[in-house]
Amino acid sequence: MAVVSGFLEITDSRIRDPFAGDEHRTSLAELVETFVATSFTETTATLTALRAMVTDEVLAARIGRELAARRHPLPAWLTGLHQARIEPDVWFLTHVLGDGDDYLFGVTLPSGHSLSALVYVDHNLGGVVKDAFVVSERVDDMALKLGSTIDGPDQSLTRTDGAGARAVMERAIDHGSRLYPPLESESWPMSRPLVEWMLRLLPPGGIAAEAKEWSDQEMAGIADAFFASAFGVPFDRDDERSLLESVLWFGTGYATGDPFRWSPVTVAMLLEDWFPRKVVAEPSFLARLPDLLRAYIRYCHDGKGIRAALTEETLAAVDDCEPDYQEAIRSARSPDPAALLAGMLAARAAEECAALSTRRDHARRPRCRCRRPAPAAEPGRRSVAGGALRVGRHRRGHQARGPGDARRL
Repeated sequence: MAVVSGFLEITDSRIRDPFAGDEHRTSLAELVETFVATSFTETTATLTALRAMVTDEVLAARIGRELAARRHPLPAWLTGLHQARIEPDVWFLTHVLGDGDDYLFGVTLPSGHSLSALVYVDHNLGGVVKDAFVVSERVDDMALKLGSTIDGPDQSLTRTDGAGARAVMERAIDHGSRLYPPLESESWPMSRPLVEWMLRLLPPGGIAAEAKEWSDQEMAGIADAFFASAFGVPFDRDDERSLLESVLWFGTGYATGDPFRWSPVTVAMLLEDWFPRKVVAEPSFLARLPDLLRAYIRYCHDGKGIRAALTEETLAAVDDCEPDYQEAIRSARSPDPAALLAGMLAARAAEECAALSTRRDHARRPRCRCRRPAPAAEPGRRSVAGGALRVGRHRRGHQARGPGDARRL
């Protein structure tokens, strides 16, 4: 099943390199025809698994007609794939800091064999599947193993609604497929077709909750409440208010989308990548961020009832990141990747315009409507000078965040 899942994945249009042009990729239909043309036990087994897993009904019928003419002996678990039964229990493993969640579910084949899938949905990347794998074990046994990894009160493993879990995972797979470069592990995304086949056996009709869109009024209310609290009163100055506005921009539009959730991971994303790249201001101004962030983390964790040990871990991440952050804000910073891409496109358009202008047949020359962009602030960056000026604002889900800066396409 893992091998066939890999065959399906390498023919999936979702893995197409957006910068590869019109290069030819072998389609699933072409791959199937190669198996149809070679009648061996191995190809019959492959076609049998493909028929169960493909979503194209015409292609499945094509495979079915070929299989009806073959007589190779196959194991019962393989011939019974179309009768696979989803197990009723779907398990949900989460942590109070909210970096991501694990979903565990399984299927049982008529032969008695079992498959279990463990899918990790990363919230810091906008709710995408970052990793997943499938094993040939019963889901109840896997749940016991997963539960044994919990070493404190901050994690919980509970049963969850199958339809809702399916909706969340399918959306997370879709969102993750839009990232470039793609998220990869030893098993992902090669296991994606197999996981999707198992997901289709879960009940339909579930609804995945939409990310909250925070209004400017709501963010202003968060800031006012913080600066009125014992944590924020010592920082209630114009510069710190401007800095917190950018922190809330990150907290509501990036990472988990929840401005009250802070973990060592989100701290690293903010200080090591996002703030130096997105916020332009004098180093003396930006240097005040770590102290403000420490106070804001304490405020948020206190409001959510997070254990002191976890708060200390999160504050320690600020300590770890601060030296690199202070160095970054004092060094020449590279432009936002979105701005680099926009510049490349503008340069290409300018070249095309120049080529058109050299044509001798001016009467038939098409009018070039492109314009060289003005040297304004980069898309999605905030320029701060004695206050904050919002130049552009990417909403959560439009790009992945953090080192590597994978981009949604």
